[in-house]
Amino acid sequence: MLFHMKSIFLFPVLINLTKFLISNKILLGIIINTNYTNILIFYLNCILLINYYLYISIISIFMERNTSQKQIIKEYLSSVKTHPSTEEIYLAVQKKLPSISKATVYRILKSFKEKGEIREIISDVSHFDGDFSPHAHFICNKCQKVFDVFDSYQNFKYPKNVKAGKIENYQIYFYGICKKCQKIN
Repeated sequence: MLFHMKSIFLFPVLINLTKFLISNKILLGIIINTNYTNILIFYLNCILLINYYLYISIISIFMERNTSQKQIIKEYLSSVKTHPSTEEIYLAVQKKLPSISKATVYRILKSFKEKGEIREIISDVSHFDGDFSPHAHFICNKCQKVFDVFDSYQNFKYPKNVKAGKIENYQIYFYGICKKCQKIN
């Protein structure tokens, strides 16, 4: 975020200060005799403007609309055990919402990913996972399907800190040939 979160608490103080300055005709530039007054007025206006945009951005974060499109996509992802691609999600959601566009699905999935509501698994195409329980993924090199792996994941120990920095999150991918593709060969 562009602005520091603590500055939101200055908002009521700055509003009252501005009301005082306006009522005394200072902010309107009527009483401007020195350069210091101009600098003070400019500074206060900048602070007010910054805090106004901060206030609006915080409201928009918490007041984001939960559209039926978002709800249906979220329900679909939580109901499937597979890891559907964007195309598969689009085709499934289109059955319930025939007017939805592919661009809308892409935009909603991007929004969910940025907010940490889903995981993106990248192979040939992006696959999405709504399951946040601890698990790894197996990606088939032939058919590109993605499978959940719960067994091998449980004993994995990862380093908390490495030379590059502090690890906050990780994903484990195993690559190979799935059972179905092994039978075909």
